[in-house]
Amino acid sequence: LSCGHLCPAKCHSGQCQPCNRLCSKPCPSHGRPVHNLPCHVDTRCCGDACHRSLLCGVHFCVRTCHTGACEEDEKAIGSENVGCGQACGVELKCGHRCVQKCHGTSPCKADLCRQPISVKCRCGHNSELQYCHGRSEYELKAVSCTEHCQIMQRNQRFAQALHINVDTSSGNVVGTSSDCDRIPFAASVLKRIVKWMHDDKSHSLMAKHDKKVFAPKFVHWLESLFAAYIGDTSADCHEFAAQFPDVIVLCAPKCEPMLNLKPMGTEQRFVVFSLMSHYHVRVEKRENSGKTASSYLEVSKSRHSRVPSQLLSAALVEYQLRGDELDTLESMPPDTMVVIDNALDVSSADIHDRLLPWTGDYRMWRNADNQVFIVFTDEKARNSALTEMRRFQGRKGTEKDSLNANTAQKKSQQQKKKKQKQKKAEQQQQNRNKNMESNDVNSGWITKGDPHALPTALPKYKPAELDIKIGGRFG
Repeated sequence: LSCGHLCPAKCHSGQCQPCNRLCSKPCPSHGRPVHNLPCHVDTRCCGDACHRSLLCGVHFCVRTCHTGACEEDEKAIGSENVGCGQACGVELKCGHRCVQKCHGTSPCKADLCRQPISVKCRCGHNSELQYCHGRSEYELKAVSCTEHCQIMQRNQRFAQALHINVDTSSGNVVGTSSDCDRIPFAASVLKRIVKWMHDDKSHSLMAKHDKKVFAPKFVHWLESLFAAYIGDTSADCHEFAAQFPDVIVLCAPKCEPMLNLKPMGTEQRFVVFSLMSHYHVRVEKRENSGKTASSYLEVSKSRHSRVPSQLLSAALVEYQLRGDELDTLESMPPDTMVVIDNALDVSSADIHDRLLPWTGDYRMWRNADNQVFIVFTDEKARNSALTEMRRFQGRKGTEKDSLNANTAQKKSQQQKKKKQKQKKAEQQQQNRNKNMESNDVNSGWITKGDPHALPTALPKYKPAELDIKIGGRFG
């Protein structure tokens, strides 16, 4: 036969059948031998990609091993553009890949890059998605700051006033809560909530640092409710409603949706009002007009509402563990305070409305004597807001309203002395244990009971009785 093999058929007339002998022949793209195919099969494929260089000089053929010219070469020959038709894929100066069709060895147009990138403002709290357009990191123009940036900066100033380490980019507290000696809550508020948890049977105990503390169950639920409410930006709060089906959501056109919390006890309402200035939400007490006279709380949010970096639940746990070592809002200097003495008829919601321009610059709490204390970041912010607080008979804070520097210094000195006494007592106990271990006089003996205790009743002394017979032979 023409292939060099012999025809296996018997003597016949006409042409021979194609050669069916199994043999090995090379593939057209790589020249690799392909085995165990009939001899008459000339088109053989090794299964790998062709990977032959195309006319564009940049890319390679991605087709499976084939015969003849590549399709991309045939398209490039008949067109003025020398591109092969594949995506360019060359890395641009901005770091992205060119997504245009192959343009041969001509330079890529970086300004056509349409990869979305995040461009931040100067303070880093606001960001905006833009097209890259081939800009490097140093060519990006910062976007303008918004009201959110101002609120975050105020929160940072307030944290700095409390000497709390806060990350400037995320606004979160740096380090664990045990590393912070100040918390942005009032000690009177924490003490009242802890007392309520102690009296309430629904709050159980939990273990924390080898101690038993009350778990703030209701506070956890309230914080998750506020976080879901503020995070849901939809018009009807459908995500929030699916997570909290028991809470009534009121929706109105061109207004933010409001929440109606079910009737609560006095202490529960106190917790809600305590979180008002931390989440920047408006809370107002409403009365039902039905047969059963009950009140409920109406919660509404605004564009200033944010989730705080430090939560009340974590502060309650820390206060139970080491309440004497923590500095609270009462230790702020008096020149940053505004006090409203007769605040029985003053609504916290009205104060919140008046202090909207200072959102994030203040914290507020109410004590048992119906006094409202408002602490600002500095004296300048206090003085600017004092005009609005005059409407509620507000006054400047005095030394009686705040722990001054001398009191705080005495408190720290007492804590140091207490720690030194504890260390001294531990060292004395260790020395006693070492002395007991080194004394081996009574080794091997076991002492039961108190060795120095006297018996309760001593046995009476009985004189010995002499057995003498009178009237004997010597008598």
